[in-house]
Amino acid sequence: MKILFIAHRIPYPPNKGDKIRSFNEIKYLSERHSISLMCLADEASDLTYKDELKKYCEKVEVVFLNKRYARLKSLISLPLGKPLSLPYFFSKTLQQKIGRELKDNSYDLIFVFSSAMAQYVLPVCHIPKIMDFVDVDSEKWLQYARYTPFPFSAIYKFEGKRLRDYEKFIARQFQQSIFVSESEANLFKSFFGPVGATSTLSGSIPAISAISNGLDYHYFKPMPENREAASLVFTGAMDYLANVDGVLYFRNEILPRIKKEIPQVRFYIVGMNPVQKIRRLQKEDQNIVVTGFVKDTRQYLSKATVFVAPLRIARGIQNKVLEAMAMGIPVVATPVAFDGIKAVPGEALFVEDDPQEFAGKVIRLIKDPLLRGKISLRARETIETQYDWTQSMNHLEEILKGLINAERKMTKSHVHL
Repeated sequence: MKILFIAHRIPYPPNKGDKIRSFNEIKYLSERHSISLMCLADEASDLTYKDELKKYCEKVEVVFLNKRYARLKSLISLPLGKPLSLPYFFSKTLQQKIGRELKDNSYDLIFVFSSAMAQYVLPVCHIPKIMDFVDVDSEKWLQYARYTPFPFSAIYKFEGKRLRDYEKFIARQFQQSIFVSESEANLFKSFFGPVGATSTLSGSIPAISAISNGLDYHYFKPMPENREAASLVFTGAMDYLANVDGVLYFRNEILPRIKKEIPQVRFYIVGMNPVQKIRRLQKEDQNIVVTGFVKDTRQYLSKATVFVAPLRIARGIQNKVLEAMAMGIPVVATPVAFDGIKAVPGEALFVEDDPQEFAGKVIRLIKDPLLRGKISLRARETIETQYDWTQSMNHLEEILKGLINAERKMTKSHVHL
């Protein structure tokens, strides 16, 4: 099968959620199919990774996206009524490259990663198309609105509503839509009517499936010899609003409660591009460490007595939680950070929404090595049994084959007519 894969960010290096997923999709699909990749890169340094992707792709085209210019285009388009992410991720250069590729070559399937990239192939009707939404982005914008002051809250709410309409529209233009978890898939299905409904006033309910992320649990493995006595770790890009909000919430509402019981507790904030609000934290408290970019997060994860995921804004599956669990690190997470993860709360990790309860679970884990051991063991077992990439990608392969077979049957029926 010849597949045109279109992504909003270059899928390498696989060091953050969306890149981890898109890279593994390409890696596994390339074992059976020919992949041509067309994508954007919003970091100049990422342009150097084109050759890495040529190990898996027959053709790779990467177009640089200037983030400042992209933001300006979004602001200018605000009165037009379209989702702001469309002008942000639109590149005339990439559009021309995709157009030429489709004109000069014959493809069996178009695979689009991220809803904002659907705009590049919406007019294409003669090739089956699959959309990997990953998560319900419109819901994330509405979460932003709840935790952001005015006027940004109004803009985010506006974007959430616009994007939801657009997500529903493009789902009907594609033969299949996939999400990272059953909870995300079910949420999206609910936008089209009650469970069990077959149609709505605006048309039939599109095909929607869940394809879970996996994890390289041979890479993320327990390293108990590095563990510190009372250390907390959080990982994630620290210029990303959801992570910044979660860390500040933890610092202000949860960490002081922990320090009352365990004054020497250390908090590691591990991730690239920390914004000023985050950098300032280590000046305010000598037991807070802001690392900035690290090549290998395992060097800090292995220090952790407890991994904390205090997110208030989250969609899809939090890879950071899976990585910690794979390394046998007890996790305390908020419900939104846990959502979509196939694990048993209270056995493989703890899930708490209230700041006092969250702090209490962290304190208990630090003080009770037997409890840590039980949680650690069950967490690792959960990852090994539930988060294997091969299992997830086999499911994806079945969906792709189903699309192609359906297309061939339809073509044959038209020929007979």
